[in-house]
Amino acid sequence: MTEGNTAVKPADPTRGNYNFTGWYTDQALTNVYDFGTSVTADITLYAKWDWTGDGITLPYTDINQNLWYNKAICYTYQNGLMAGTSNTTFEPASSLTREMFVTILYRMAGNMGMDTSAPASSFSDVPVGQWYSDAIAWGASNNIVGGYDSNTFGLGDNVTREQMAALFVRFAEYAGITLGTDSGSTFSDSSTVSGWAVNDVIKASAAGLFSGDNGNFKPLANATRAEAAQVFMNFCQLYVD
Repeated sequence: MTEGNTAVKPADPTRGNYNFTGWYTDQALTNVYDFGTSVTADITLYAKWDWTGDGITLPYTDINQNLWYNKAICYTYQNGLMAGTSNTTFEPASSLTREMFVTILYRMAGNMGMDTSAPASSFSDVPVGQWYSDAIAWGASNNIVGGYDSNTFGLGDNVTREQMAALFVRFAEYAGITLGTDSGSTFSDSSTVSGWAVNDVIKASAAGLFSGDNGNFKPLANATRAEAAQVFMNFCQLYVD
């Protein structure tokens, strides 16, 4: 095409189990491209896909299919990222513990074909042979998750929303994934983000992982299982799938 002309909009692409929803100028999919704009330099456009969740039947009896989290829970269930708290319950409003979260990251790394082997961790509160043992060992050996000190992981402690942001940023660095750099959301409670987490919250927001809650990030609030499912789906659809 000639410089200064507008780009011709291509036919909408297709993809199984996804709906195409438009072309964007940033990888975080926040800025819709205007095909009426004159092109004066090379541009890269990104397709936005909306996973349909067609054909997925959840075994959980505590999921409201009409609420915002349903599609994300279907996605994490189908892709083997999150399991229920029992055969019939997911507990979407329950908090996510540290071992739960690192186990989901561990499963995601495995889905991506990454080497998840690691020597046993040195944490005295992490016994070997448990469902979370290998995941914690992998996360610690790759500097994705640390303990409170060299001997204590903090088994059973909840993950806050700012901690969740930091862990996704660390995982992206480990996986060699370049996160999107949109300006990100401006949260009205940004002053309450812990100093150590400020850059991670900015990065995770700019990457399109978090959208906040009515303009607030709620950094110190415990992350719920439903919120985690949503952020894992966001991450996978933007940077993995």
